[in-house]
Amino acid sequence: MKKLSILITTLLVLAFAPVMFAVATEPLKTSTEKPVTNPDLAAQAELEKAVAEFNGLNKKEKKSRFKEVKKMIKDLKADKKAGRLMDADTNLILLAILAILLPPLAIYLKERALTWKFWVSLILILPIFFGGWYLWLAAVILALLVVFDAI
Repeated sequence: MKKLSILITTLLVLAFAPVMFAVATEPLKTSTEKPVTNPDLAAQAELEKAVAEFNGLNKKEKKSRFKEVKKMIKDLKADKKAGRLMDADTNLILLAILAILLPPLAIYLKERALTWKFWVSLILILPIFFGGWYLWLAAVILALLVVFDAI
């Protein structure tokens, strides 16, 4: 029984020693330090300020602001549809990596549709589960050609 109690005590000391050491070495806060502000509270205060400013506008100014916002949303949707939101080089690198790992997904993300290239690539990677790695290689080549706009 004595060995068991020593073993448990040793394990507890080893388990809680890093925590107690961290508490002992934690620097104490002085009264001259700035208190850490919550970013959510700052964002909420800024939002409330913007809402109060908007409510202070007259009807004509509110209408013009709504038109500006609608135009910005329309431009954002057009950019998203055209694929201009992400850096083109980064997008191409990520698609190339994905073409090696999951060829059908890379083709779908590049073309944004289920085309014949997607289905051929999907059919080519299915035999990989039965030992047909060479067909997977063909799917990777097809996906890379699609990603780099060779096909």
